[in-house]
Amino acid sequence: MFLVVSAILSGKEGGEAIVKFEKRKLKWLRQFRPFSQEIPSDNTIARVIAALNPDAFIHCFIEWVNEIKTDSNREIIAIDGKI
Repeated sequence: MFLVVSAILSGKEGGEAIVKFEKRKLKWLRQFRPFSQEIPSDNTIARVIAALNPDAFIHCFIEWVNEIKTDSNREIIAIDGKI
């Protein structure tokens, strides 16, 4: 999910674009997660996304951002990299 969220926040759409993102950004991604297994195919990424409950994902994403906001003592978290 970290890969998918990172790619989508970077403007990528669809499994193929996410796979290309991972190949280009693997070193950066490994700063946060090991990614020790093979790169998932676009079909695998599509199956994972399709299996998600959208409402549950949105809830979890909001909770995660709010946790970062609280931990960093900020009113706003800019997910586009702007301060």
